Amino acid sequence: MAVDPRKVSPQRTGASRFRRLVRSRPELPLLVAGLLPALVVYGLHWRRGYFLDDPLMDAFSLRELVGSVTTMRARPLGTLLVAVSYLIGEPAGRAISAVALGASSVLAGLLVRRTCGGRYGAVVAALLVIYPILDWESALYWYAAIQYPAGAAFGLAGAHAFLNTLRAPDRRSAFVAGCGSVALYAGALACTEVGVNFLLLVPGLFAVEMVRRGQVDRQAGLRLAGVTAGAVAVLGVMGAVIYLPNSGFTRTRGEFIVNPIDAGQRIIQVWIPALRELAFSPTRGRIHLQALKLGAENLGQPVVLLVFLSALAAGAVAVRLAMKVPPDRPRPGEWRSHGLFGLVSFGLFLFALCFPAGFLSGQGPVSRLLFAPWTALALAVGAGVSLLESTGRTRAMRRAVALAAAAVFPLALTLDGYGELFRLRDARNDQQLTAWLRILDAAEPLPPELRIASFYASDQLLDRPSAVDHTIAGLTETPWALSRMVFELRRYSVFAIGGHPVAPVCVELTADPTRLRVTSSFNDEVVSPDALLAVEVHGPRLVLIRELVFGSTAVGLPLADRVMQTGEEGVRLQSQGNRICRWFGQPVS
Repeated sequence: MAVDPRKVSPQRTGASRFRRLVRSRPELPLLVAGLLPALVVYGLHWRRGYFLDDPLMDAFSLRELVGSVTTMRARPLGTLLVAVSYLIGEPAGRAISAVALGASSVLAGLLVRRTCGGRYGAVVAALLVIYPILDWESALYWYAAIQYPAGAAFGLAGAHAFLNTLRAPDRRSAFVAGCGSVALYAGALACTEVGVNFLLLVPGLFAVEMVRRGQVDRQAGLRLAGVTAGAVAVLGVMGAVIYLPNSGFTRTRGEFIVNPIDAGQRIIQVWIPALRELAFSPTRGRIHLQALKLGAENLGQPVVLLVFLSALAAGAVAVRLAMKVPPDRPRPGEWRSHGLFGLVSFGLFLFALCFPAGFLSGQGPVSRLLFAPWTALALAVGAGVSLLESTGRTRAMRRAVALAAAAVFPLALTLDGYGELFRLRDARNDQQLTAWLRILDAAEPLPPELRIASFYASDQLLDRPSAVDHTIAGLTETPWALSRMVFELRRYSVFAIGGHPVAPVCVELTADPTRLRVTSSFNDEVVSPDALLAVEVHGPRLVLIRELVFGSTAVGLPLADRVMQTGEEGVRLQSQGNRICRWFGQPVS
């Protein structure tokens, strides 16, 4: 008996439409499920407080921000984005940074889709970019790190434009797309120097496209040559400007090493060992594990627990729904282009680890330089999932997708733990700034050549010893931020000396008995003991240093004696030789 369509319930019709949607687009529920933890991580830490450069930049006036943009030769576009973010403040500044991260994610997923096809690989690649565990700073330290996701977005957009160049139906379209590709790669370099790494995708995409076509097209070869020559010329000119001697960039990161032999030696002897420690060492693994535990502890908050459980349930349902749909079956042999794209992406990942930062004489590896390699690794993983899908190995593909979907949640919890560290570091910054202002008030009138310095003793953000304590530089380790905050609150300038967690603060005698040399990763100053106000950092408490002992020679710090009369505590720093160093409280020989 026929069913009257008028008697079909709306609920049943809606359910049928949902089932049809899932069957036709099974990647959509996977994408939604993966984005839920991202909303938790970035929503909870939308206002996560100051970190590193934030106190300096956020206190700038409009005139100073414009001046920083117009005088910064390196990273002009990245500096502009940073300046705009600080100028408009929260939450609008955060929204711009979120758009940059989201654009990188979408472009990475689309690149996998356009080169590998399939349904799941693109989603896996896009979700991994949203959770860059190697470069967690670029995801959470949004204000000053906006330039790294933005550089990746420009680089990936340049790769898409180059793909359009190869697939253009006529010369005019190919020329327009080629010019756009060159311009976008220039934009990547204008955001950050590591944006040039994505240029490696040009020959890689050419090889992938030729494998897909099954032949080497002469016309495509000419288009490859044109885009490559144009990009190398434009980036060469921009690079020459950025790496000019005595520019703002080279003063802080060293000059570009022209000799490839010297550059290769530095990469092998300096960069790779330091990079291994930063990204792949057991110490870094313990730090990630502690951040994961801290994120798990945050599940004790009812709101966080509810949202994460909802995300977990949605993810399980989404994976189950997606796994019921048969995978796409591309033409026989097309899987070779998928595998080649994964190989190229992984090659870019390895290449980006060492270039171009490894070619700078003074640049060491930091987390924020790893966003480009992480993005390339996400492309390779996405291509691998698409490869499994294209070969028809349904069971292996489903396991891979389930594993990738399950990995999103520990990644999200780990980033949530790092976000909690930002919050704790911000609270500690407030406590230490208050202590510094109290000490300065007690030391007035201040000498004209005043130098204030922070030495490490113990500064644990958590109530237990933890390797994550020193992964985030705070106010006492960032001298320009401390100076600026003091100026904003007291309207007088102070010259601060502090060291990043990767380097100690040291004091040594000079040939002139009335002068001391104070060095750190940021400073190299010769000061008078009468104008030096130094403290040891004991968590939120600052302890005054009243005397420095170099072997048999003792040097007093009179400013400390004046402040100690108000009841402050004082300590002596002692060394057997001519040099006193503190590296988070550990004497450095």
